[in-house]
Amino acid sequence: MKRKIFTIACILFPVILMSQWSNNPTVNDLISDIGHNSTLCKVAANGKGICYISNWVATEDTNHFVLYLQRIDSNGYRKWGDSGILISNHHSNTWLSDYSLIADDAGNAYLFIEDLRVPGEFSHVYGYSVDSSGNMRWGADGVMLDNNVNTNCYSPASIISSSGNLIVAWNVIFGDTTGHSLGLQVQKLSPKGEKLWATPVVYTGPDSTNWFPDLVPTVSDGFIVGWVRFLTVDTLVGEQEYRYYYAQRYDSLGNPVWAQKAVICDLDTLAFEMPIS
Repeated sequence: MKRKIFTIACILFPVILMSQWSNNPTVNDLISDIGHNSTLCKVAANGKGICYISNWVATEDTNHFVLYLQRIDSNGYRKWGDSGILISNHHSNTWLSDYSLIADDAGNAYLFIEDLRVPGEFSHVYGYSVDSSGNMRWGADGVMLDNNVNTNCYSPASIISSSGNLIVAWNVIFGDTTGHSLGLQVQKLSPKGEKLWATPVVYTGPDSTNWFPDLVPTVSDGFIVGWVRFLTVDTLVGEQEYRYYYAQRYDSLGNPVWAQKAVICDLDTLAFEMPIS
């Protein structure tokens, strides 16, 4: 009996030494230790042992956040140093713009962010890809997805299609932002970062009032886009700004499949908030 216990202990001992996950639910594992404030973390895993965690990091300039990416193994160990690797140090309107992180079956990470690369100009959407060894697959400065002029882009969302391509959607602000002149644009990329459509497809706007694209893959490289629409604008004290939710299905070329957009929610009740994937 003692021999069996000793044998089991010898088998488990290396696992115990290698394990970093704490058995105490009040003790969390440190992911980013860079000496500055970190915020807005995202997690993406491919179900095959690859897990990425990204986060904004505040620099000495409180208006400038930089984006970092960390990879952890199944035992919770950080693979890329104390703080991960730097993805982007370009200025971004992080106070109002979200970003997206996903991972594919091959273990590659994809990040899409709003990028105010040239101060004083308009922001664009850039994509980055990192392999499981930490190599920048699309170059250090990434790939710009939109070709907009005099418009700002915000809050990209992304998915991997049934054929392994990348579908990325984002908000575009047309002209006067106080009038909620908002639209949605979508671009399709190959895993190598090649733009598969010559230009992004505009699904709404410039006279529409739409926010927060949400994506779902369908068969044959198609996808569904969901979005929030502002119906009224709060111009007087006590007025309600209603937000409804719609969806439309598109084929692999970006053409609508349904004759009319699907109305998911159009009740004149409380304001509808940002959807959660």
